[in-house]
Amino acid sequence: MKTSLRGWVGGLSVAMVAAVGTSPVAQAAPTFGNWDVSGGTVNLTCQPGMTCTPLVTGDGFAQYEVTEGAAVYVMTVITDAGASGAPGTLPYYDESYIQRGNQSGIMSHQSSSDAASNFDSSTTIYTGWATAFAPTGVNLEVSQGFSSDGTALRGDGFSSSFSLKEAINATSGAVEGKTMSIRQDAGLGDGVVDNDTDFQSFAIEYRSGTHTNTAGQLTLGADRADVNNTLAWAAADEVMVTWIGQSLDTGGTGGGSLFGYEGLTKNAGAASLSTFSTTNANVEVDAGDPTGYKAPFDWDTLFGGNLPTLITAPSP
Repeated sequence: MKTSLRGWVGGLSVAMVAAVGTSPVAQAAPTFGNWDVSGGTVNLTCQPGMTCTPLVTGDGFAQYEVTEGAAVYVMTVITDAGASGAPGTLPYYDESYIQRGNQSGIMSHQSSSDAASNFDSSTTIYTGWATAFAPTGVNLEVSQGFSSDGTALRGDGFSSSFSLKEAINATSGAVEGKTMSIRQDAGLGDGVVDNDTDFQSFAIEYRSGTHTNTAGQLTLGADRADVNNTLAWAAADEVMVTWIGQSLDTGGTGGGSLFGYEGLTKNAGAASLSTFSTTNANVEVDAGDPTGYKAPFDWDTLFGGNLPTLITAPSP
């Protein structure tokens, strides 16, 4: 685990401080994942049209010079000593490309996981020359996930996930668009008996700049003044929606309790609205109105297709 976390933090730091330079001439994109490892020996499958020459090899480590026309890259692969498998199946690996010839930037992907603790993380970065090969609008992508089943006490479980995507200007390094997603689910067991009914969840969805690619609005249900509130945003605005849901089974004291909250802010709090319910916690499509959602909540596809809902037990 120490190796995985150290690799993630160290690699992210190196990638984030890498200089952002000029864009390269048109060329084939180097790719991630075209290698495997057997007993610590890294084996690279060279892409069609490229020439791959080993520079340095070691246990769980290799560097290759990869040439495609006038472009010359140094590819580095790092994984655990003695490891065997392909990318995506290994507990930890790091692969990166730098380009020779005074081309600033880096193309890097890291992944670490620990099955024993249900932890996983990945980071992918394209800067400088590598910006030309990045997925549309995403130069930086970071994701992390963790879950715990609460051992023998079902319902004491916990799960958390985080995702960040950024569009970065290749020349200035400025962040032009951002997507951030956070989700947490927790069982509220008392630590004494099994618990299936008490749990709490929250979610945050954030968009800005080029990642707010469409205008839209949310209409949240009646507040205490019995007023329906609508807040609209334009393309490129900064918008964030927050949702909280909670369910408590009060048992012999009278049944159960539900609570739901949804709030929307725009442009760093310049405008906001919110609502809550004590009879419904979920954001759900209204069967009688396919384009709408059950009161008092609302949603927009800008924030993704997974509607925030309570679950009966935390999930990874």
